[in-house]
Amino acid sequence: FSNKTQNFRILSSGLLEFSALVPSSEPAEYTFKAGDHHVKIIAVNNQLAKRTWFVESKDQTNIVIGPSYIGEAKIKRQHLRLTAERSYQDSTDFPVWIFKPSGDAVQLVKYNKNAGERITKLKIGAWQVKNASEAVSPEYNDHTWLLSDEPLQMGADGDISANAWYRTNLSVPETGKYQLQFKNIRERASVFLDGKWINNASIFKKSIDIDLKAGKKHHLTVFTAHDGRNKQIFYVGPLDTVDAKGLTGPVTLKKSDGTGSVIHITQWRMKGGPGNPDNKRGWKTLSSEPQVNSPHFFKTKFSLPALKGTRPVWRVNTTSLSYGSVWVNGHNLGRYPEKIKINGLYIPENWLKVRNNTIVIYDENGVSPERVSIESEIAAGRDVTIYTENDRLK
Repeated sequence: FSNKTQNFRILSSGLLEFSALVPSSEPAEYTFKAGDHHVKIIAVNNQLAKRTWFVESKDQTNIVIGPSYIGEAKIKRQHLRLTAERSYQDSTDFPVWIFKPSGDAVQLVKYNKNAGERITKLKIGAWQVKNASEAVSPEYNDHTWLLSDEPLQMGADGDISANAWYRTNLSVPETGKYQLQFKNIRERASVFLDGKWINNASIFKKSIDIDLKAGKKHHLTVFTAHDGRNKQIFYVGPLDTVDAKGLTGPVTLKKSDGTGSVIHITQWRMKGGPGNPDNKRGWKTLSSEPQVNSPHFFKTKFSLPALKGTRPVWRVNTTSLSYGSVWVNGHNLGRYPEKIKINGLYIPENWLKVRNNTIVIYDENGVSPERVSIESEIAAGRDVTIYTENDRLK
């Protein structure tokens, strides 16, 4: 890089005119003096302009040109050391230059010559399973749950999760087929009678046919879930009157043949939440038989190797599951499936540990996690290169 005085011309007005051809492959430096000040001009093409960074170090601002992203800059042994990142999908590898407030430009050298090994999947251990549907059992003790005459909307007990359980008892004067009718069910529900799941394909019609016996106290359990609440933009008023989730309003029974009187079902118990995934009791090895139609927890270990020269972005691929949530090392990644078309939930890098990690899945329908994988998202992964002013730092 050299000063090129032919690129400067003083006009008759006293202004200084600068003109130069923009180089195609590297920055070009031009300087001029104005009084006691030295002015430096750096010319680059459009591609390098997008790779130009202002880096602070030792109370001075440096201009670095070449990397697609700079993650860190620090001084080591009196030399600037840069950590640059480049997308897996970026095949360009420009030289890297640094321009300091004084002195000549320096082309930095690579501290680590090669990118690290790219891993596309992490190894997952054997799965364990835990029943998250104890509430369907007729013997389940629900006396600490919120009691109401009619079922209350999800969140009435203070739980703000997307899941809630409802329980009550049914008694009828005549044995026969009855129609169970709900005022409101939002957005998903599973119905259990005397501890057994009922085929609820017609649940969105808010009516289910069930067989009941006279003189017997039947136990009814309803599990509900939703995908999120509306934003309520511009709405002013009590939130418990809009966008209700779960069960709300009266629930009735009547004979399927139309005879007899309508029975109003009262004395509902309600509790929100999926349960406690951290409770160590109840876990057992997952068998080959799938756990279906009711919520279950699943847990396993996975190993993250110590990686150098590469920073993959990991996602838990949940496309084989139904609806639910995922935790990694105790952190909730969110619910699945995602609203957008993507194959799973993102794991923040700072939530992962080298080697031993734990993943817990809560699936509303108890779908087996055997096909779940932890995959690298190629579009988001980065190779890491360290640049320095002096290759003797090796």
